Amino acid sequence: MKIKVKFKRIISTILASLMVCLFVVPENIPEAKDLFVSHYVQTVYNQNNGIGSNEVNCLYQSSSGYIWIGTDGGLYRYNGSSFHSINLWDTDRTDVYSINAIIQDSKGRMWIGTDNYGLFYIENGENYHLQDEYYAGIKTIYDICQLEDGSIYVSTPEGLLKVMESGEKISLTYLNEGSLAGREFTEIESFDNAVWAIDGENKVCIIEDDTLVYTMNTSTLMTDDISCLAVTGDKVYVGSTGKNIIVYTGRNKSTMLSAGVEGINNIMEDVNGYVWVCGDNGLGYFYDNTFVKTNDCEIDSYLSDMIQDYEGNYWIASTRMGVLQLTRSKFIDYNMYTGMQESMVNAIQIHGTNKYIGTDDGIVIYDKNNERVNTPLTDMLSGISVRYIMPDSQGNLWISTYRKYGVVRVARDGNITYIGRGDGLPSAVINCTLELNDGNVAVATDNGVGIVNSEGEVLYSYGESDGLDYTNVTCLYQDENNILYAGTDGGGIYTIDIGLEGSIVNYTIDDGLNSDVISTIEEGEEGIWIGTDNGICFFNETFRAISNVEYSNSIYDIIFDDGSVWIIGSMGVLRTTEEELMGSQGISNRYLDANDGLTKTLNTISNSVIDSN
Repeated sequence: MKIKVKFKRIISTILASLMVCLFVVPENIPEAKDLFVSHYVQTVYNQNNGIGSNEVNCLYQSSSGYIWIGTDGGLYRYNGSSFHSINLWDTDRTDVYSINAIIQDSKGRMWIGTDNYGLFYIENGENYHLQDEYYAGIKTIYDICQLEDGSIYVSTPEGLLKVMESGEKISLTYLNEGSLAGREFTEIESFDNAVWAIDGENKVCIIEDDTLVYTMNTSTLMTDDISCLAVTGDKVYVGSTGKNIIVYTGRNKSTMLSAGVEGINNIMEDVNGYVWVCGDNGLGYFYDNTFVKTNDCEIDSYLSDMIQDYEGNYWIASTRMGVLQLTRSKFIDYNMYTGMQESMVNAIQIHGTNKYIGTDDGIVIYDKNNERVNTPLTDMLSGISVRYIMPDSQGNLWISTYRKYGVVRVARDGNITYIGRGDGLPSAVINCTLELNDGNVAVATDNGVGIVNSEGEVLYSYGESDGLDYTNVTCLYQDENNILYAGTDGGGIYTIDIGLEGSIVNYTIDDGLNSDVISTIEEGEEGIWIGTDNGICFFNETFRAISNVEYSNSIYDIIFDDGSVWIIGSMGVLRTTEEELMGSQGISNRYLDANDGLTKTLNTISNSVIDSN
């Protein structure tokens, strides 16, 4: 049925009442414009599926690999498969703690700052509460940081405190020298073995040796209030309630950036050098000082924190919507990548340097730069269901449509003609086409098969009266002896010796097929491979059901490429070999499915192609 074009990247079309195109991709593909998220699987965690609150304030990954999530309804720890709620102080409920800050110190202790129960730390699996300080009125902890020398500082509404250790006893003491006494600091960070802090007067302060040594008034640089403080590498970022960001490389050594989001709550640099900005109205990143706003995040407002874990996944917190995990996908969501309108996709083909995508709403063309191309063809087929696209050896493009035009032929010079029932085809409902060995084209319809020459003349038509009892032909194949195989939706396979009257022969489950519903017929090195709604069947003089492919797997397409066999079906996408399929050791690879980024249902009538990448 499919032209065996030698390409190297599988492109599978899918549907879920929307248009979705997913590409199986190599690892190091360049990011597209503002479509970073199209490379990732999105998983949302909230009070419905793992954590007890949608209001998430902070995130942290400890050295053990755990992801710690601080919410207004408790502290949660994620082990890679499930969330565990932490009871910090032996209370009746674990959701009474409102978490503002989480860090791990150089000794491996986890420090937890709450909004209502003061300061905790976890060491060797045991929870400790600084109860004396709590009962003395230190109940709200804004932030925590540790300097390079090991000193730990805590910011509160009442002032800045330092963690003091004497043997096994840990306590807090206020920094009361000079202007530090009673000074409120909302956020603190460690930079160059000093505490950088935001105070209540909209100033950036530097504290060294427990003394306020420098104050920078940001009002000379921006009119917005300061909203956050972050350290990435050799820079200190000061975010604002607007779009402005001040970047400090030292005292009064600053530059300005303008983000594409407002209400900046956190700034983070990832391993690729992208500086991410979490805002009230979205997410984006700076790369080479250019801001790129990400689109299509399932969580995209009131973003409070963001981290990248050891595996390269991103975690994004929202104070309204929970936590979003972005896991690197093996697929690219192509409609998200290009911004293509949602529609059911039936076919994809590469012709020249363009991608042709057939949908229920017409044909969409993208050039090599993934820019959309409008042509007389796209105008003509607007609103028409396109079922199949086939380039022939002469450079023509044959497009199978549903009802209106029959088969549309686009010549190399761009001339468009079409062939329908009035021209001798059995029907105008076209399922697919196949270029034959002699250069003619076989056309599969819901009412039989037609044979068309290069000029568009119908030479032969085969239907029920010719012995084709099941006339809904879904796929085509021709062998080296010029015998045409027509797979049907319920009648098995018919073979046709074209031009020879009375030559049609029918093969069904009685002859060894594992189903009479045939979706694809492809030739491999060992013989003919037949995809059905009940797995795969192999034919070489006799039929043989392939037990290494589950019978419950409805097969939509089979593609051979450079020794590999790609199987696209209801269980996902599988890469294997003919040797594995026919052997007794089973399949070594697993199916790529929703966990790998194949997040929508594959279209049962879709066909796939492999491109040059």
